[in-house]
Amino acid sequence: MTELGFESIEGLRISDALTRGFAADGIICPTEVQRAAIPSILAGATMGPQAEALSRRLMGVDPIRTRTNDAPLLTHIIHSVEIVSTGAASDICLARYLKRHKCRRALVFVNRPNLIRHLYRHLLKCDLNPVSLSPERSKQQRRQAIAGFRKDKTSVLLATDSAARGLDLPELEWVLHYELPPSAEAYLHRAGRTGRAGRRGHSVVLVSASKRYLVERYAKELGIKFF
Repeated sequence: MTELGFESIEGLRISDALTRGFAADGIICPTEVQRAAIPSILAGATMGPQAEALSRRLMGVDPIRTRTNDAPLLTHIIHSVEIVSTGAASDICLARYLKRHKCRRALVFVNRPNLIRHLYRHLLKCDLNPVSLSPERSKQQRRQAIAGFRKDKTSVLLATDSAARGLDLPELEWVLHYELPPSAEAYLHRAGRTGRAGRRGHSVVLVSASKRYLVERYAKELGIKFF
C-alpha cells in the first residue's frame, strides 16, 4: 500500500458515508496548517449532526456550508405518523397502509434483519409483491431485487439501514419506517431517499402511541413537522 502524506494532496473530497456505519474516531485529521493548504469538500445528500461534527474535525472550526436552493426534507417530503398496534398486529397495519394509499415504489425500513423474512411472507400473502435485501439472500439475488424494483416489477422493497446504504432510487415515492429509526440522524438518511430531483415524497413512521413522543423529539431536532 502506498502511503500518501497530506503534503502530497492537492484537494480532498470527503463522503458523508463516513458518518453512516463507519468509525470516524479512526480518521487521522490534518493539522490547522495542513487544512489551510488543502481545499476540502464534504459532500452528501443529507447532512446530520454527526456529519457536521466530522466536517469541523476535518475542515476546521467554521467550514463554509453550501447547499442547493431547495431543502427537500422541508419542501418536497410529507412527513407523517401512522399509529399502529404493538406486536404481531403491526404487520397487518403495514399491509393495510400500503394498500389503502396505493403505495407505489415503497422502501420499508426495519431495524432487525430477522424481521425481513416475516414481513416478506406476510406482504406476499397480501398480494403486495415485495422483494427484499435480506442478508440471507445472495448478492446476485439482491441485485435482481433492486433491478425489479427500479423497473416497477414490484412495489415494495424491504431493507435495513446497512443493506440500503449507497442504494440510489431517484424516483422513490414512499419511505416507510416499520420500526422507529434509532436516532434523528438515521431518520434523516432514510427520509432523504425520497423527494429528490424536485419530486414529491412521503416518509411515514409506523409507531405505537406510547412511542409517539420519540417522533416528536426527532421532529424538533430536525426542524420538521409530522402530520
